[in-house]
Amino acid sequence: MRPKKTILLLFIIFLSSLAHAGNVDFFPEGRSKYTITTEGSSIIITGDNEEKETINIDTESKLNIEIADYNFDGNLDFSVWHMDEGMGTYLIYRVFIFKPKIKKFTEANPNCGDEFINLNLDRKSKTVSSTYFKNNTPRVCHTRL
Repeated sequence: MRPKKTILLLFIIFLSSLAHAGNVDFFPEGRSKYTITTEGSSIIITGDNEEKETINIDTESKLNIEIADYNFDGNLDFSVWHMDEGMGTYLIYRVFIFKPKIKKFTEANPNCGDEFINLNLDRKSKTVSSTYFKNNTPRVCHTRL
């Protein structure tokens, strides 16, 4: 391979690796700014006071961040999701709820199963719905956060 093509290929690989690392800035309660940074299989949460918290996500898939009010309290929360590493059929979520009194995020757990799979917000019932499996049969679980 020619040197120019090798350098170009390495540059493209470098740029694509930067696309996986990203920052999401948001204001959970309207005043305090928080930044969520994805780095490999970890997320780093940084608040206004520059205090950092690192959370490791057990996956080799690309991490994605979504901002929403998952517990319907008026404050913004966030979730981290990735494709399952089997057949790539399901989205696996971890949900973090903002606690304004302590100015921190705490992880929420589903009422059914071990994790949130294919998470959806149900604004009418103020719950989140997700898939879980019982005897290898998919079922829907509603969780009030």
